[in-house]
Amino acid sequence: MGRVIVIGAGPAGMMAAIFAARAGARVLLLEKNQEAGKKLLLTGGGRCNLTNTKAGEDLPAQYPGGGRFLHSCLARYGPRFICQFFQDIGVELVTEEEGRVFPKSLRAASVRDALLRELKSLGAEIRYCQPVRKLRLAGGKVAGVASDSFYPGQHVILATGGASFPATGSTGDGYSLAQRAGHTLVPPKAALTPLIIEESWPRSLSGLSVFAQGQIQAGRRKLKSQGQLLFTHFGLSGPLALNLSRYLEKGAAVELNFLPGLRGEELLQVGSTAAQSLDRFLPRRLARQLLELAEIPPQTKNLNRAEKERLEKVLFAAKLTVAGTKPLEEAMVTAGGVALDEVNPKTMASKKTAGLYFAGELLDIDGITGGYNLTIAFATGCAAGSAAGSAAAGEVLYG
Repeated sequence: MGRVIVIGAGPAGMMAAIFAARAGARVLLLEKNQEAGKKLLLTGGGRCNLTNTKAGEDLPAQYPGGGRFLHSCLARYGPRFICQFFQDIGVELVTEEEGRVFPKSLRAASVRDALLRELKSLGAEIRYCQPVRKLRLAGGKVAGVASDSFYPGQHVILATGGASFPATGSTGDGYSLAQRAGHTLVPPKAALTPLIIEESWPRSLSGLSVFAQGQIQAGRRKLKSQGQLLFTHFGLSGPLALNLSRYLEKGAAVELNFLPGLRGEELLQVGSTAAQSLDRFLPRRLARQLLELAEIPPQTKNLNRAEKERLEKVLFAAKLTVAGTKPLEEAMVTAGGVALDEVNPKTMASKKTAGLYFAGELLDIDGITGGYNLTIAFATGCAAGSAAGSAAAGEVLYG
């Protein structure tokens, strides 16, 4: 029986180790931190949004980076598979709005602990405080990895994560290891990160959250997103802003519709003031701010045509200028990473170096908010672990 070495005990690495062990391989999981799953514990605001069941067959479309590559992996290890897996290892689940799946405990630690229990039951070995500094290669094949010690092995899964939230250990370690093995690196950049806005008025609404629709012009395409929008002291956050962030550059315009699905003529109530009409649909602070932008006193009744046009513009097509985004270190997810055309989409095996596999955020894959990025961590971990484990279990050892 051969051995699989998994580098990184995040969600992708733990899942890869489990499925390698289930395939019959001996497994060694190396983690640079003193504990497993530090970044996993932060997901979903500490509640751990495991996956999302809403998209159905349109699931690959939820990945702006890597959707086409993911078709076969998601077909086998998608949300239904993930939900069944966690239920089988003792994690009760609940499904909330928009198809988001959480552990019933609403504690990310319960997910991490269940994964660790499964690893222990399978006999996988975990060694902490073991940052891997080098891949040992021989004749175009993996021969082992070097940490504080040298660990020989012909099957290695890189699951070191991206470069966001470096305090959790995601410091881009896997990029140099992949390049050492001949892989091309798509330059990492922030995805799912808040927007810094030039205009000052959004900052006056800091802390306010509202459902809205937003769109930007990206080349010849208009890209749309809708969901909760959070006003902050620097600009915009929340799922709506985060999902648009990967497409934005400094100076780009974001157009916001605060009342999607509503028409202008449905807004103003006969006999009511402008403020009373808006208060039926929007938080009072936002309603007053938008009236100020439209240059309409709150107590105004019977708006004239020009006032109606100005009001509709700020309600349905308010434009804001992006001064920048929060840096990669503060992003929820890293876009970029190991180039996908150099990886087998069914097994996550390297096309450059025999015995090398990839899983999780290290790959050039990123999805929208709502559990989609953890879905990919788990799904690619399953694929890589199953393939590497099967290959290792089939080895015949002599001597």
